[in-house]
Amino acid sequence: MAQTGADYVTDNVFTFQDANEDKNHNRGATEPAAIQPGMLFSDSDDEALYHRQASASVRVLQATDCMLYGLSLLSSTASVSLNTANKTTLYTVPAGKTCIITHVIVRNASTSITTAEYGFGFNANADDVITSATHTELTGATLFVSLIPKAGAIRGAAADVFGVKCTVNQGAAATVTISVFGYLF
Repeated sequence: MAQTGADYVTDNVFTFQDANEDKNHNRGATEPAAIQPGMLFSDSDDEALYHRQASASVRVLQATDCMLYGLSLLSSTASVSLNTANKTTLYTVPAGKTCIITHVIVRNASTSITTAEYGFGFNANADDVITSATHTELTGATLFVSLIPKAGAIRGAAADVFGVKCTVNQGAAATVTISVFGYLF
């Protein structure tokens, strides 16, 4: 038996099955015909939640939407060596998604980084998003550098691997933390 708003307000006891029935009552491919401003409904086509306003319904941004519709921290990888010629994986694009990398933050250098030349990307050379270059800004552990993609950077497709690769090694043990920011669609 479906509960009414009065039942919720007066603390009447009912089962979780009744609560789920109420939730699903306003669920369908289109909004309910009798919807009023202030009501919520769930769209079965896109699994989204909508709030009815005075003349239209507006999608409610949910925590699960953040990576799909907003700039987000995609990954943060500690202890990345800048003394290796191998590509280090930083992020893999999820199935069914496309990824735009907006910037990369390099921080927490274990030593002064003065000779390492490195780039970022989806290709084997890791240079199709941020061109390989020498970055001498990290002369202390508390410093960071924000690197922006080049004009004409590549977007990642499903299962593409974004990484960093040194073209010139630091020459001694050197690690950093790398945080990757972007969005999916």
